[in-house]
Amino acid sequence: MRIAMAHSQLTTFGGGERFVLEVSRRLASRHDVTLYTGTFLPEATYPGLADFPLVKVGAVDWARLRVPADAIVAHTFGANLLAFRNANVAYYVHTLRSIYLQGGKRPDLAARRALDRRAVRCDRRIIANSAYTAEKFQRLYHQPVTDQVYCGIDPLLFEVPEAVGEHALYLGRLAPEKGLERLLNWWQAIDYPLHIVGRGDPAYVEYLKLKAGKQVRFLAPVSGAEVAEAYRACRFVVYLPFEEELGIVPLEAMGAAKPVIVSNEGGLTETVQAGQTGFLVTSEAEFQAAARQLIASDDLCLTLGRAGRQRALPFTWERTAEQIERICAEMTAG
Repeated sequence: MRIAMAHSQLTTFGGGERFVLEVSRRLASRHDVTLYTGTFLPEATYPGLADFPLVKVGAVDWARLRVPADAIVAHTFGANLLAFRNANVAYYVHTLRSIYLQGGKRPDLAARRALDRRAVRCDRRIIANSAYTAEKFQRLYHQPVTDQVYCGIDPLLFEVPEAVGEHALYLGRLAPEKGLERLLNWWQAIDYPLHIVGRGDPAYVEYLKLKAGKQVRFLAPVSGAEVAEAYRACRFVVYLPFEEELGIVPLEAMGAAKPVIVSNEGGLTETVQAGQTGFLVTSEAEFQAAARQLIASDDLCLTLGRAGRQRALPFTWERTAEQIERICAEMTAG
């Protein structure tokens, strides 16, 4: 098959870009894979994306471009406009946080909403990355989700040796929706080191540093083998985003045999098992109680970590790619 992977902005280390990279790598061993994007900044995203044939698409061209492919997997609003002129488009929904989905009377946002809804009606398949995303999508669009496909994690994480580190870890993008202000506020009463690893808007990062206590260290983002090392060195992982559609970070932490403390909302409730692989918290008091339990007990960290690794085993990129491949084949077969 000729498969097109379309993502309008390959410019960050986000989950959408990671999906495009990992699934494309696996599909390319059996199919012709071409990437379509509006902007590609190799220095700001996963450099491996440069290994694939890449076609640049102008912002106004997504809605009128005919793609020479048997199947298209679109990942963002812009890329999904390919459904207007192409028959076999599967829309993989990573996030529903776009500003135009929040309402508002601005003419540009209203026009974008209308265009988006028309494109969704043209899609052959709509794929959600979690049950939470599927339910939210159906509520917003009044359109059924046809498939649910979870993301995977790096298989190297399953090889991280069991260990109990000396600090807590947040790893990921530094953005308001990731709940970092909430995390820093709740950490104030915890007398224990917290490492925050990632990148974000420089002004926002400086704002976070002003809010952080003396126990908090901000470190540069990591990639490749450095990710596994970051997990290995920590004691547990904290992750408190708002309405996260899935959350790869807790899955990665569990794959590396680390317990997690996450917000009890969104897709996180589908992967983290409360009391078995970590803690699902809804308040500052619950968060602090969970953190203190993990700080106090090596045995608890190891027990939850082992259970987390078992829980994470099915979440592989191979499985994700196989499901996407099946969907593409079914569309092509008509």
